[in-house]
Amino acid sequence: MKTRIHIAVALLAGLLLAGCGSGLKADEPGGEEPQKVRLNIRVAVADDAPVRGTRAGDAEAASDDERMRTLRVVVVRPDGTVEANRFVRLTAAVLTYGCEPIEVRANEQKRIYLLANEEKTRLTDGATAVADTWALFDGLRAGTTFPQTRIEGLTIGLDGASQQLAGPLPMNECHTVEVGDEDQEIDLFVTRAAVKFTFRIRSASDASLTGLAIEKMAPRAYYLPRAEYDAQQHVDSYEVPQGDTYYRFELAEAKLPVRLEAAKTVELEPIYLLEGKYNDPQAPAGKSSYRISLDLDGRDDLLTGYLDNLPALPRNTHAVVTITIGDGKPSFTVDVLPYGEVVLEPGFGI
Repeated sequence: MKTRIHIAVALLAGLLLAGCGSGLKADEPGGEEPQKVRLNIRVAVADDAPVRGTRAGDAEAASDDERMRTLRVVVVRPDGTVEANRFVRLTAAVLTYGCEPIEVRANEQKRIYLLANEEKTRLTDGATAVADTWALFDGLRAGTTFPQTRIEGLTIGLDGASQQLAGPLPMNECHTVEVGDEDQEIDLFVTRAAVKFTFRIRSASDASLTGLAIEKMAPRAYYLPRAEYDAQQHVDSYEVPQGDTYYRFELAEAKLPVRLEAAKTVELEPIYLLEGKYNDPQAPAGKSSYRISLDLDGRDDLLTGYLDNLPALPRNTHAVVTITIGDGKPSFTVDVLPYGEVVLEPGFGI
């Protein structure tokens, strides 16, 4: 789950933020206090991060819920001691934030935990629901031992077939950073903990969408990502909680019905669910394990189909599903894009 970042001041010169300042001076040799330096930390949401590429370029968030509203930075020393715990309430929802200056001991490797939008996140600690997420993280006081196993074992859960992540999306990461003997500017990223589905439906004739379901979705995910990234910082592998039963997500009745007009494309509100690794042995060759079902005019599961181009479903995936309904078999196509980007085709919205 950790991304190793070896910091060289010359290499990062092009990424320095104006106004961060030169920071603290090192202690004089022979002094009793250990040498301290300042880390000026800049944080970006994954699609917008200079150190993290995307599969189709940078894109704006679709709403403020996809941006950071609060940010917590926890710095942990090599011996497992919490060195700093900084909580920032942002004045506006943003994709990038910086600088956040934090004084730390020099010449050490640090683990830096970044937690965004923690207050609205429902977490489970083992089998127990966390009553106050902010209090849990604020209790990580400087000088105390960081409870690594507990924090990295926290999970996000969804209850009920129609529940999805709502409000500001949880975003987080843990980075391993080499700190030298001089003040440094570092660029880090957080990853949205949600999988986003955008459905675009085009029907050849007038109809009423009375139901939509996605199989098989995960009821839980780790709060902090357990992922390895490739050289371009795309997810190479990831872990999910074991022992869960995957379920059928059904769009809430409050969002239905949706009118489908002939030859017009309708885009549904985004759906935010959790990452998963379901493997359907019955999926057709070349298709993913995720199947879509549509109810039309009150007829249940009238149209079904497996999705293509979706071999895995890690967090921060944005799957744009285009469904074309005609006289014959419906088509289901998937484009995997950054969060704020949408495929525009001729005739969209006409």
